[in-house]
Order: sequence, then C-alpha cells, then structure tokens
Amino acid sequence: MKIPDSAALKASSAPLKKKPLYRSLFFQILIAVVAGVLIGHFWPDLGSQLRPLGDGFIQLIKMIIAPLIFLVIVTGISAVGDVKAVGRVGVKALLYFTAATLFALVFGLVVGNIVQPGAGLNIDPSTLSQEALTAKTGTTPPKDAAHFILDIIPTSVIGAFANNSLLQVLFFSVFFGSAIVVVGRARCTPVISLMETVLELISCRSRCSSSPRPSATILTLASNWRHSVCCS
Repeated sequence: MKIPDSAALKASSAPLKKKPLYRSLFFQILIAVVAGVLIGHFWPDLGSQLRPLGDGFIQLIKMIIAPLIFLVIVTGISAVGDVKAVGRVGVKALLYFTAATLFALVFGLVVGNIVQPGAGLNIDPSTLSQEALTAKTGTTPPKDAAHFILDIIPTSVIGAFANNSLLQVLFFSVFFGSAIVVVGRARCTPVISLMETVLELISCRSRCSSSPRPSATILTLASNWRHSVCCS
C-alpha cells in the first residue's frame, strides 16, 4: 500500500477555491432565460431566424439519450454482479420513480388550477382533433394497462433505439444487464470493456454538448417566445 507524502496530504486538505458566480451553470442559464425572453419580445424576427440553432442543440441531446441510458444501466448492473442486489435496486428505483411521478402530477395539478394556463383562449376541447395531437406528439394513448405493459416490450431492439422509445430501451437494458449477471462477468469481460469504453466516449460527447447550454436556452426561448405570445 502506498502511503501519501506530506505534500499530497496538504493538497488534499486545502480548501477548494470558490467558483466565480459568472462560471456557475445556474447563473448562466438564468441570464440566458432573460436574454431569450428579451430577444423574443423586442426582436421576434431575429428570434425566429435563430430557431434552427436551438432545435439543433435539442436534437444533439436527444441523439445520445437512448445509447447513454443503455450503456449506463448495463454497465451498472454488470458491476453489481448479484441478481438479488439488482432486484433490490430495481425495486427501489421503481419506488423512487413512482414517488417522483406522483409528486410531478400533484404539482402540475396544483399549478394548473392556480395559474389556469390558456383560460382566455376560448377553445372548445370537443373541436380538437386527436389525430392532429397524435401527429404532433408521435404517440397514441394506450387503451388499457395491459396494452401499456405490452408496449414496453420492443418488437425490435433496433426500432426501439431508432424511435427513441425510452421505456423500451430501459426494458432491454435491464434484460441485457441481467443476462450478463447470469452468464458471468468473467465470460462477458470483452463486451463489458467495450461498453465501458463507448460509455466514456458518449459521456465526453455529452459534456461537449452541454457546454453551450446557456446559448441554446437563449435560442430556444427567443424562437418560441413570439409564437407563445401570439397564441395567448
């Protein structure tokens, strides 16, 4: 066992230097929100012209979500190496997910009843087209619970990744990671090493994509502000 020298101990015990406020991501996002609203309000034509840049940033984020979820879950499950431990972690994650979803639903209902968005639009819900909503969102509401559960199981793994169906990607990730645990980490070492390397590459790519987040916030808000104001 290597004993650290005194210089290393002093360096580790030294207090961390406080990051300046202008380098804080929260401060940058806050400034970007204000700048995006101002550009969209006072220069709406410029905001509309900047829309492709904001949409491109969102597409960059969506591009890596499915493979990132797959690699993180598979490498995480394979690192545990115990089927029972994986089951306990899965149950806890499901409980946390359910609790967070319930909180989001309750919070949305409370805010919707207090703020009442769209109260002055005078739109009759019976005149709205379900086909247009489906074409816009790309999803159809499930008929029942059984239909929803069956939709989680992908008919094609490649199709789940191509369509960005995150629930199907999540299901396949858990299935694949559990199979690695059953087969044995020793036999699957080449596959795990490859996945860890690809995960490192994607993580580096995601950090590069997240660096212009404040600029993307400005572009997205500026391009959508005029449309939202006109609709209201």
